[in-house]
Amino acid sequence: MYRPIQSELHPAAIVFLPGRMATDDQYQSYARALASRGFIVAVHGWYSLFTTDLELAHDAQVIADWLLTLIDLVMVFVVLTSLIQSKCGLRADGQR
Repeated sequence: MYRPIQSELHPAAIVFLPGRMATDDQYQSYARALASRGFIVAVHGWYSLFTTDLELAHDAQVIADWLLTLIDLVMVFVVLTSLIQSKCGLRADGQR
């Protein structure tokens, strides 16, 4: 998975499914480039020539669901951190 260093609250996510028999490292430069522009990118690893379209569609859905859960958790963390900082009188840099 590739993610931007500084992310928006609602980042866009992309799932790459490499072509049959293609290695995932062929997509790493695309993933890094998109992450540098604010996207969260997940690249499916290598899969067999015998993987069916239904299996691939299922894998894509599982990865997309995982990304949505991850994004939701990050958003909850950001909100909770902000609430804790405001209750403690802390600035974003940790100073009072």
